[in-house]
Amino acid sequence: MTTPSSPDHTPRLVERLWNLWEALFAKLYHVTPVPGSEGYRLSTTRYHGPEVYDENGRLVLQNGTPVIEVHVNNAGLRRIVDRYPSPKEGVFRILRQMRHEMHYVSFAIATDPRFDGYEVLYGRTLLSVAAPRLGWHVHTLPETQAKRFGWYDHLLMAVYHPQGRSYAQQREQKSGAAQLLWMRREELFQNFPPIDPRSEAANQ
Repeated sequence: MTTPSSPDHTPRLVERLWNLWEALFAKLYHVTPVPGSEGYRLSTTRYHGPEVYDENGRLVLQNGTPVIEVHVNNAGLRRIVDRYPSPKEGVFRILRQMRHEMHYVSFAIATDPRFDGYEVLYGRTLLSVAAPRLGWHVHTLPETQAKRFGWYDHLLMAVYHPQGRSYAQQREQKSGAAQLLWMRREELFQNFPPIDPRSEAANQ
């Protein structure tokens, strides 16, 4: 006689533990949500890594450069994906929503005194495949850093993507090195003029 197998609760348990870790990280490093955004959080820090130049040879980042670090709100993205039965549709919706919410990022940076004086936005493996569509410049990390952040990216996919570890393994085989992302403050304001999410919600 066979008995029905019990559901595997491991993925959801891992996700809850990961969410607790992210909450602790946010508290320790003062990572705050962008008002009105499900997808973004912000913090301030100093850049540590290789020098980064723009296409005209001008220095953008060097050790000690003050930066606004843009973090993906992974739990928020998972909620967006869960609204749609098809993972592909969920990913498409995420990209569209993340692009629109860059206007909220712009508004937060323009109006919060905490971000005064910071001229560069910075991110790591932040939707790196779609990053140019979201206004980011892409810089390939050195191999040692690429492996470290590639592992982190792989773990995030395993935890949050609907297909879990199988998708993360496929993505690891297909994708290249982990990438560093940057954007100048004026580029953010030019490409994504600030929108107050409260006024937008009132007009809907």
